[in-house]
Amino acid sequence: MDSNQKFSYWKRPWQKWMILAAAVSEALVLWYNVKEYRMVLSLDIFSPEELGRYAIQQKSAFLLYGLVVAALIGILIIGVVVRSKKAARLAESVLLLGMAAVLGAWLAVWNQAISGVWVFIVLLATTLAGGIYTFYLYCKEKRTR
Repeated sequence: MDSNQKFSYWKRPWQKWMILAAAVSEALVLWYNVKEYRMVLSLDIFSPEELGRYAIQQKSAFLLYGLVVAALIGILIIGVVVRSKKAARLAESVLLLGMAAVLGAWLAVWNQAISGVWVFIVLLATTLAGGIYTFYLYCKEKRTR
């Protein structure tokens, strides 16, 4: 990259606003689902066994919504803060590996209770692979300079 050229994380100037809009809308969806979950719990319509299954399913959904919000906010922060491609790759790697750690911890605790555990395993594998790959790109960028 030419030293006179300024680094930009965004290819188009409107992309950061789209990421922000997506993060806000996903946060609103999460808030609405938590509100609905609390309302359903207050109705006392489940047996204790059904309530346990429902709670795990909803909390798993909350985790996924939360991870999407965290990823979008992380991308937005990375895009605004970083000033080089190398720093962007390191920040992306940290974000993805942090998300993989959260997914891994969730799976370790709740793997027997989660229906559709394969979804979490696929997400764990892809975030872990993405984090490792972006760290590899960071190291490769570091070696070439």
